[in-house]
Amino acid sequence: MYGLTPASEISDQTIDLLVVGLGPAGVACTLQAFRDGLNVVAVGDEPVGGLVRAGRKLCNLPGLPSISGEDLAGKLEGQLKEVGIVTYHGHVSSIERRDRFFSVTLAVGRELPARTVCLATGTRPRDWAISVGGQQVHRDARSLPESLRDSRVVVVGGGEAALDTALSARDRGADVLVLARGERLRAVAGLIGEAGRRGVEVRLETRVARVTGGPGMWVLTCSGLEPVKAQHLIVCIGRVARDELLGGLIVGGFEPGVEQKSLPGLFLAGDLIRGRDRYVATAMGDGQRAAISAVTCLQEVKHGSS
Repeated sequence: MYGLTPASEISDQTIDLLVVGLGPAGVACTLQAFRDGLNVVAVGDEPVGGLVRAGRKLCNLPGLPSISGEDLAGKLEGQLKEVGIVTYHGHVSSIERRDRFFSVTLAVGRELPARTVCLATGTRPRDWAISVGGQQVHRDARSLPESLRDSRVVVVGGGEAALDTALSARDRGADVLVLARGERLRAVAGLIGEAGRRGVEVRLETRVARVTGGPGMWVLTCSGLEPVKAQHLIVCIGRVARDELLGGLIVGGFEPGVEQKSLPGLFLAGDLIRGRDRYVATAMGDGQRAAISAVTCLQEVKHGSS
């Protein structure tokens, strides 16, 4: 898993800040905390970079013009290794506040005590109402084969993620059809124009009513079209915050995109606090700010107890 160390090998020494999530927000938080002298541990259940690895081309990062998500993720991972930060692969199943510590429980059963915690858990795909009979569909470009030559790919969705994914499939040699239920695509003009120039076919005001078959031969019944057949089906209909760890940790309940009142020592970063405004640069800023807040929190606790 891209050099991640198993979570079972985490040291038993006291953790100042435990970061959950290794996307841009989590990496930025980890680097800032390390710079500020904290004993920081970062745990993630995905490779370093998270969803950013699905990005075909990122054009809005100052100093990094037109970098691929895979290359950016590689730089994030390399920077962690360069300063000697070890990241751990594991799933966090629960977090509880106990006296002056948080108890972070891993899926393997191990409990880690941490003085402060930053949740940078990112997002998961929005549930699709269409049944696929238990078959797995692609939800972004990360799971696509490297070569799609002579393959037909259907992308369901009309947003930027759908078009970016369609272009990724086109780069790999696929014949690509995008099915969007809206009257127009919800993407920037440059992305729409590139899709057109690259021969990505787009059908607007098209709803998928039924899906049969499976990987290798999907058959989609859609409004206004003959049955659509494809070797690969990608569903890009939006994402929702991974907020399952927040039960009992947020005062008044969690609401994405709204300022949260969390327990002292708990900080949120990236997609958890951004609602629909999900960008790499802002996620990094959130992570850095969370680490700085953790330092301040630890200093206040230390001075208060001295």
